[in-house]
Amino acid sequence: MSSPDRYPSPSPRARVLVCVAFAALAVGVFALVLRLPSRGGVERAGGVEDPIPVSAAAGSAEAERAGLRPEKPQDEWAAGCPDLLEDAYGPASLCEEIRGTFRRRQTVSDLFLRHGFTPDLVHAVSRSARPVFDLRRVRAGQPYTLAKVGTTFCHFRYEIDPESYLQISACGSALTAEILEYPFEVRVDSLAGAITSSLFQSVLEAGEGPDLALALSEIFAWDIDFFLDIRKGDRYKVFFERRCLGDSMVCYGQVLAAEFVVQGISHLAVYFCDGTGYDDYYDGEGGSLRRALLKAPLRYSRISSTFSHRRFHPIRRHYAPHLGIDYAAPTGTPVQATGDGVVVFAARSGANGNMVKIRHNETFTTYYLHLSKFARGIKKGSRVKQGDVIGYVGSTGLSTGPHLDYRIKKHDKFVDPRRVDLPASQPVTEAYRAEFETLRDQWLARLGRLGSKTDELALGGPAGPRGAASAER
Repeated sequence: MSSPDRYPSPSPRARVLVCVAFAALAVGVFALVLRLPSRGGVERAGGVEDPIPVSAAAGSAEAERAGLRPEKPQDEWAAGCPDLLEDAYGPASLCEEIRGTFRRRQTVSDLFLRHGFTPDLVHAVSRSARPVFDLRRVRAGQPYTLAKVGTTFCHFRYEIDPESYLQISACGSALTAEILEYPFEVRVDSLAGAITSSLFQSVLEAGEGPDLALALSEIFAWDIDFFLDIRKGDRYKVFFERRCLGDSMVCYGQVLAAEFVVQGISHLAVYFCDGTGYDDYYDGEGGSLRRALLKAPLRYSRISSTFSHRRFHPIRRHYAPHLGIDYAAPTGTPVQATGDGVVVFAARSGANGNMVKIRHNETFTTYYLHLSKFARGIKKGSRVKQGDVIGYVGSTGLSTGPHLDYRIKKHDKFVDPRRVDLPASQPVTEAYRAEFETLRDQWLARLGRLGSKTDELALGGPAGPRGAASAER
């Protein structure tokens, strides 16, 4: 006799009841889904996170998976983007701001991920910035501000330079990126001094920064060789702009007028912008201070050997012509092209070491010898502009130490770089000469009074063409 089954098969009626129950459960789940927001979402830790709609600012399919701020109806953003933080969260003080400076080799992605943002948001931020700034170009030491509410992105600010910054903001569920200028207050100031050892040292001793000394040296770079011509007791006077935020100076602005007396010879520089927008520095006669070639290819150095047709060679131990000027400087010091031109040679050249040769026009060709290495992009056929870095000081070839041997060839004959007569650039045009002469006379009067308590600028009078107050020292 067989034993009965422990679990008898369900009757047909039971099977029908089970099917009905499963159908009812399915209908309930479907109804619940229909009641959820139609936009959908991605389940994350902390709840449902809304996606970013594709927009002109974010411009990325991946941005749909990164969380920003609750989306608003499209018509609210059509008229512009109002105060985002207050609209979305109430007072802007709710936004947490993280301030710092980029470390060496730190990227924007590292920064965002470190503070809890998703890779999708990082990609959306990068895409939004791309039309105005490549975030891969952030530099170590530059300040940033990252603002957020919890894990929700508000805005990111990166200082590009002392005058401008990149701002990336969450506008609703879109991203906007733009480069803005700081709202500087421009003040005109003045300085008068005498050379004791160098222009650089004199400006620092007067309480100003090295950038002002550099600006002065660049303005007069075509007429004054600051390695050879400067003597103790030479004098200078300058009116310049300070760009300030509140009570703090951020950077120097334009040098407006300057006079430099070198070995008893006065050199005047007046900044003038004509009606077409062309601006330059001019001398007292309206001639441009800009020349075809700079006086020197280095900003700060010293002369270790001058141009000579008979110089005792320190290595070969005999007399031979030295058809250039040697500038002693540390290895790695940047060397700049003294004029616009085309590189016709950039390679090793025997005893000359690493050499760059630039053809400027039918008249002038310049040579740069003993370089430690060439600047990026410098090769035969490259076009360079005056002031571009073309290489770095070294001691390659036949050399006793790091220096630059600089030479100028004029009509296929080497000439002394200190004495060559260089053509000037475009002078003030006749249409604007009267305007320039009026401005020149104003600055000449003020430069003449600089150092006197009667100077109207120091007394709060008009501040010259830029319309700012001045303080005189």
